[in-house]
Amino acid sequence: MNDETTHEFQWEQENIDNYDAPLHNLVIDFLQDLDLPFATVENPRFQDLIKYLNPVVTPPTVNSIKFHATNTQELEAIPVPDNEGVVVPPLNLTEFPSTADIGKYLNGVTISEGTSFVCIVCLKKHDWSKMRKLDRNEIPIFLYVCVAVGLYSLEIAQKMFTMPKTLRCCYEHYSRVVEALMSKLNVAAVEDIITCDEKQVKDAYLIWKQIKNPGFMENQQSLRKVLSGLGSFRYTLRYRIMSKISAVLIDLSGTLHIEELAIPGAQAALELLRQHVQVKFVTNTTKESQNLLHQRLKSCGFQIEKHEIFTSLSAARDLILKNQYRPYFILDDKAMEDFEGISTEDPNSVVIGLAPEKFNDGIMTEAFRLIKEKNASLIAIHKGRYYQKKDGLHLGPGAYVAGLEYATGVEAKVVGKPEKLFFESALKTLGDNIDFSNAVMIGDDVNDDALGAIKVGMRSILVKTGKFRSGDELKVKNVANSFVDAVDMIIANKVEND
Repeated sequence: MNDETTHEFQWEQENIDNYDAPLHNLVIDFLQDLDLPFATVENPRFQDLIKYLNPVVTPPTVNSIKFHATNTQELEAIPVPDNEGVVVPPLNLTEFPSTADIGKYLNGVTISEGTSFVCIVCLKKHDWSKMRKLDRNEIPIFLYVCVAVGLYSLEIAQKMFTMPKTLRCCYEHYSRVVEALMSKLNVAAVEDIITCDEKQVKDAYLIWKQIKNPGFMENQQSLRKVLSGLGSFRYTLRYRIMSKISAVLIDLSGTLHIEELAIPGAQAALELLRQHVQVKFVTNTTKESQNLLHQRLKSCGFQIEKHEIFTSLSAARDLILKNQYRPYFILDDKAMEDFEGISTEDPNSVVIGLAPEKFNDGIMTEAFRLIKEKNASLIAIHKGRYYQKKDGLHLGPGAYVAGLEYATGVEAKVVGKPEKLFFESALKTLGDNIDFSNAVMIGDDVNDDALGAIKVGMRSILVKTGKFRSGDELKVKNVANSFVDAVDMIIANKVEND
């Protein structure tokens, strides 16, 4: 292992500069007393693995590994050795994806949707979209499980850990490994631990009954060290306490899909996210009705119900009905389905969205005259500056709204993102008790999605797909390569407050 890799893996040096062997022994005692799915008793491989994972300390005298599965969470597909003569299955390390390949795949450059990679646990190939990239701090525990049950040798595990490859686990085995660990911690799901308060943290992590040092639990510095020391468990056993995320708003175009193409892996990631939080799909698009949007998403492979989609057109319709507006619509014909039953006789308002084919002199002049001469209200579905299509960026409706505002001296009422009412209305459809601070917005627009959500008190994750451009990431804290990685951040409770 080179010096750079060694330094990177010193448990990320998180509050652990003074890490010592006695404290390390406490960590090992803790893991053993939890009676994890793999019992650690007298096998040199475990001693070697501990030394390998944290070479700065002297490993405890633990000499063997025996594996047993829990009754409720059996790791069925992991071969359990009957004796010492374990046959190690062939492992072709070249079949694991390189970091460069993953980057190209996320950007839709070279790797097709059907690309498959090898799972670190079952050693079978799976479609990329059905696999989860392992966090750097998760890798040791998964390698440990594989070595513990004789799936492959310590030498192979070490090579896998140090090679410049992206290690992945299929969703089936990822959940089984995690659930088996969690069942031994007496909690139902990952979020039960990562969102609990300080007292619950102590109860969850330090549950073994006999602690030699009675003052240990009151020593916050030692507590932090131990929890940091559990580096291989840090994905599921996080000590960093954040408020519980209960709802996620998800942008559509540029975040889940670009026109007819889904963002790679987004379908599987969405299903995983649904297991943890409520979701609502929000969009400023004004070129398609809710029904057409739903059809598009279904054709992209997303399992979404129509009522789960909240659009700026929905918000505009609510505003029109509330104020008894009779609009002069400047909208795409495909969006007009959402305004059936709305009277347009003797217009007293102008409603403008994205309708490139209608941004001509005749229509815009008619809108100008209604506002200027008849005091009609100006309603903008949104003021987006631009949007992404397969051939590049296109001008959004914001420029045309600004033109009408300038010519008439009337300020438009905006109903879509980033308006507070839009986010508020979308969250309200999920329940009356969801607070902004417990919600996250995922989107590709740094202004309307990320900064808009932050302004109203939500957390946000900016994804580097769709309309994202270099430099956008400097404006926010939470940035992900794609929707897939954004989901990983949420489940890992790594979404920071901006």
